[in-house]
Amino acid sequence: MSAGGFILNNPMIQHFAPKYTKVMPNGTLGDTGTGLMLGASVGGKLDLMERVSSWRMINPPKAWSDGILVNARGARFVNETYYGAAIGDAMVEKNHGRGYIILDLALRNQALKQAFGPEVLPFQRDITLVNVLFAAKRAQTADALADVMGFDRATFRQTIETNNRAARGEIPDPFHKKRDDMAELTAGPYYAVDASSDSKFFPLASMTVGGLAVDEPTGRVKNAAGQTIPGLYAAGRNAVGLCSHLYVSGLSYADCIFSGRRAARDMAGA
Repeated sequence: MSAGGFILNNPMIQHFAPKYTKVMPNGTLGDTGTGLMLGASVGGKLDLMERVSSWRMINPPKAWSDGILVNARGARFVNETYYGAAIGDAMVEKNHGRGYIILDLALRNQALKQAFGPEVLPFQRDITLVNVLFAAKRAQTADALADVMGFDRATFRQTIETNNRAARGEIPDPFHKKRDDMAELTAGPYYAVDASSDSKFFPLASMTVGGLAVDEPTGRVKNAAGQTIPGLYAAGRNAVGLCSHLYVSGLSYADCIFSGRRAARDMAGA
């Protein structure tokens, strides 16, 4: 079995991974879970089906990652320079899918300028412009923005104070962010860009990474008792693999080649 994931199958998403019902599917029209369910129909064990890789890329523009990403209470929860899959995982799995990029006036203006940089792709430029110019919420003070967004005032105030102290080098950043990648948030108005999993203007690209449990040396599909099913193999996104725990760009190619070769070698008795 090597027929992709199930990100295009809404009922399956609702059943196995309900946290991801409102994300933007990243896959092909064939990612309907057919191979997974066919394997399960003959006794294959489905495993880690709740795991979805969501990529919250917030750089470029760099001004966005120089700002801070906060949850529904107004607290930071991740290093904003991390790879998008790590940010997406922290946001959806640990913060109920809520994430808001906080900028002050200086960072907002930097973001607009950086949107037209030579390294910025058209879709990145357009997402920046739409969110900064039209979709972002704004307020003159941090407390006022907290009220607009429904943050806890004290939490949000402390978040900004801690960020500013770390940006000045007075304390280490709690999330190990380098000072060169930080900015003080001091000049209102303040802005909040909705980067949540259900954001209408900043879609969260996602794909499923669970699959059929397999015997590691051979790629043979295992049943619920841990025994292999004669003649049944799984590869790529039909099989549990490294990607099922935390995805990094390129792993699907690497995993597909490796797992396909592994199965072929076992079939051939190599």
